[in-house]
Parts: sequence; structure tokens; C-alpha cells
Amino acid sequence: MLQTLLRMLQQGRVYHYEELAQALGVSQQMLEELLRALARLGYLQQVSGGAAGGHCGAGCQQCPMRGTCAVGAPGHIWTLTDKGRQAI
Repeated sequence: MLQTLLRMLQQGRVYHYEELAQALGVSQQMLEELLRALARLGYLQQVSGGAAGGHCGAGCQQCPMRGTCAVGAPGHIWTLTDKGRQAI
């Protein structure tokens, strides 16, 4: 399941928690735990900053993080690390 999650994130598009959780067949709470586990292992990093904690209201096309973030939820933006990209 973790490998599937990493592959999905590698696609370079923004996913919202609900979408990822549904695709993986887990709850959003379980998805959050998976993301945090991948971060602890060095495969993901949580990106801080961004407009309004990651959501500026202008949409992803106007976001300065466009193309680098993988998962967006209020206050949470995750991106693959080099280790994460190499693991795929």
C-alpha cells in the first residue's frame, strides 16, 4: 500500500486526502498515519508555508507550489523527497 501511495504521489498532480483515501481503500485518518510514517522514514516531507497554510483560494494553477506538492489538505502539503522518488 505504501508503494502504491508513493507511485500515486509521483504522478505530479495534487491529490486531496479524500481522493487518496478512497483510492487506497482507507480512512482519511489512516491516510494521515501513512503519510506521517512515510515522512518519518524519509520518503515524504511536509511543506510548511504557502498561502494560508497551503490554500490560497486561487487554485492550484496560481499556486507558487504548483508542480512540487503532492497532497494538499487544509494545513498539510506533502512532497516526495529524493529518497521517495528513488524508491519508486
